[in-house]
Amino acid sequence: MKFVVQDIKDITDSRELLESKPHHFTSIFIYLVLTIICSALVWCWFSEKELVVKTSGIVRPSEEIYKVANMATSKVESISFKNGQVVKLGDILYTLEHTEIDLQKKSIEEKAETLKQDVENLKKLKKCILDDKNYFDKNNEKEKDYYNKYLNYEKGNSLSLSDSNSIEDAKNDLNSKIDAYDLLQKSVNEDKSYVPTNTLYSEQYNNYKISQKQFKDKIEDAQKLYDYLKLNKDADKNSVLQAESTLNSCKTELDKFTSDYKLKINSTIEELKSKNKELDSSLNKINDTGALNKEKNKSTTSVQNDDGIKANEEKLKDLEENLKAINMSIEKCTIKASNDGILDTQVDLNIGDVVQAGTIVANILPNESKYKVNLFIADKDIANIKDGQNIKYSFPSLPYKEYGFLNGKVEKISADSKVNKSNGISFYTAESYIDVSKVYSHKGEESEIKNGMTCEAQIVTRKEKMLYYLLEKLNLKD
Repeated sequence: MKFVVQDIKDITDSRELLESKPHHFTSIFIYLVLTIICSALVWCWFSEKELVVKTSGIVRPSEEIYKVANMATSKVESISFKNGQVVKLGDILYTLEHTEIDLQKKSIEEKAETLKQDVENLKKLKKCILDDKNYFDKNNEKEKDYYNKYLNYEKGNSLSLSDSNSIEDAKNDLNSKIDAYDLLQKSVNEDKSYVPTNTLYSEQYNNYKISQKQFKDKIEDAQKLYDYLKLNKDADKNSVLQAESTLNSCKTELDKFTSDYKLKINSTIEELKSKNKELDSSLNKINDTGALNKEKNKSTTSVQNDDGIKANEEKLKDLEENLKAINMSIEKCTIKASNDGILDTQVDLNIGDVVQAGTIVANILPNESKYKVNLFIADKDIANIKDGQNIKYSFPSLPYKEYGFLNGKVEKISADSKVNKSNGISFYTAESYIDVSKVYSHKGEESEIKNGMTCEAQIVTRKEKMLYYLLEKLNLKD
């Protein structure tokens, strides 16, 4: 080893420090710091920062929501559902009272049964006249009167050939009927009764008015439902269109019923006039010869039978129309599920409550469907939002630190803004879809996404290099 000998006066602290070698730890620390700085610069250059717009949203089913609407005003009789219940198409949800309608139905059915029996007996009487044989049973209470009518017909065949009063009476009867039907036609055209009260024709006019009122009631109920849905912003477009179609169909039915009824009256008048001409012809023949007494009686009785059959069949047809309308009213009192799904009640029903026509009682949500998220985008953020941009969802009830984010894409951005009436703030809407209905935490715990859940949606508007982002935050970049 070689030693250097120096003068003591030449040795100072500064010179020792400059001439001494650095410590190994210092060199390592410097290189480590330089490595970290270089790595950070490389990371900032190659990594990207997602710039997002935060919005709120609410989960809704992607398929159509069906409405359960009350179609008639009445009291609730029974309830067969509860909120959240899974229902199938055709399931009875609740029923309404229809006692008064049942009484009307019973009365009409009794009248219809009597008319059917009369028509059957008149047709049998016609056959008896053609065959010159009495087919009625005098011991049958339903046929006893017609048994005697045929006996009277046989007695009429023995009257003097010169007796033409029966045909004259028949002609007078036909003329009276023609006059009455003319009045009935005028009543229908002017919507005002001109027919005598307590007559067959007043009853026909009353039945016509009852049927007309039932059609108008249907139109009124359909109009109420359509107006309600049209004013209800939550109502979907298909429900409004369906209600409008039902309203137009009801109006068409009323027009058809009125025109058919007028045509029927006109046909009856023409038929009566034709029969009157036939009686004139028969009367002329009888006046010319007395040998046609039996033919006269047969013709008169046949005309009377035909008139009776025609009148009863017309009345029966009116009753059947009334019965059909009543059955439709009864059907409206049984409210059924219009589709499979989960019931979401909108009105708290109790037995005995009076429910108005057009009331939306519940919604039927599809139970097997993708979910969509209705997004509410602030007016200040809409300029950066476009279709197809990625979205990350987080739910307050499902913290993203445990369950992570769900992904989606922006779709169907509204063309115009809407205004929140409560605070006056304008916003835009958009939709996005969620492909999963279940999520799992980092512990493996399963949770479900449900209709109506709120969420925070982060819409990725663009990506920027982390280096530029940091420089911008440090105000080192324009």
